[in-house]
Amino acid sequence: MTSRHLKIFAEINSPDVENELDMLFSTSNPVSIQKMPDTKDIDLLIHELSNDPDKDFSHIQNILNAENSPVVFVISNHTDANLILKAMQIGVKNFFPLPLEQDRFKSALTQIHSRTGNALPNTEIRQGQIIDVIGSKGGVGTTTIAVNLAVDLARLKESGSVALIDMNPLYGEVPLFLDIQSSYNWGELARNIDRVDATYLKKALFKHESGLHVLLSPGQINGQPADLDKIIARLLTLMRQQFDFIVIDSGQSLDQTALQTIHMSNKILLVTILSLPCLSNTNKLLVSLEEMGMFDRKNFQVIINRFIKNSTISLKDAEKSIHKQVYWTIPNDFKVSMTSINLGKPLTETKPRSKIAKRMQELAATIIAEHHA
Repeated sequence: MTSRHLKIFAEINSPDVENELDMLFSTSNPVSIQKMPDTKDIDLLIHELSNDPDKDFSHIQNILNAENSPVVFVISNHTDANLILKAMQIGVKNFFPLPLEQDRFKSALTQIHSRTGNALPNTEIRQGQIIDVIGSKGGVGTTTIAVNLAVDLARLKESGSVALIDMNPLYGEVPLFLDIQSSYNWGELARNIDRVDATYLKKALFKHESGLHVLLSPGQINGQPADLDKIIARLLTLMRQQFDFIVIDSGQSLDQTALQTIHMSNKILLVTILSLPCLSNTNKLLVSLEEMGMFDRKNFQVIINRFIKNSTISLKDAEKSIHKQVYWTIPNDFKVSMTSINLGKPLTETKPRSKIAKRMQELAATIIAEHHA
């Protein structure tokens, strides 16, 4: 027995918004656009706020107070924080600014589908790729690679939308590398995870001039929930629905949250350098994860940072040591790297023609090509 389609009605004020919804649901099962819908037996009500939001909220409140009330989505040209808060307080499920971001809207529809068991009009939900960048030890350049990879991905149209998460709770340095400040961080989202939806998440992300969206670390380890790994899993699930690529700077941590991140990642870039201690740590990490059943050779890729061709330890020596082929090398250029860090700008801005900048750009292009292959 097949499930029926969601019964959706919309109270819309402007023709442009009506057309936008018509385009969004231009399938064999379009949404019914009505000015005054019969709210009985409705799964979802989409309401566009007018110039009198108090009157709108009173109307919505009456609908939500009724027996078997529908889920309510509010859409509006205004994104004042007080409006959003008022909508949430009366029981509105999602608040969408105009123009609608279709992927986010479809993700919210899917959540209703999961709850009701009813079928949706033909919608595809984004499943973004999570790229976890971790270091074999401190000081190997994990943040440099994570930040520049994320920026280079964001500058390539083929990659779609890109986000960067600084997962180092205390020593996160992403703000310094990109010269940014934000009043939001993932620690705040973790403490309010039940309130986090696409709108809340968007406000928490810093929009870098490259087009990259950045979620900063809390900068402290106090006050985090005990079940942080499960909360981070929920956050990453939401972010996968909003972005095509999510790059995570995980540093060197291997706590439960870091292991959860590895488990959810599509690609893990393990950063090391051609030194015996780093290669030894790399091998120990790979062996430990394999014993835990978390090591997938297709997902784990080793990056040699600060690579020097005539190093005492060759690439072949390194591969024998870690029992795995090296995926990528980043040339050693201390001066260019430090200039970039000290200026708070990515390599592609400070020295776009340098070997290290070009190599990072090639890495981003390769990851996109592999994703579309």
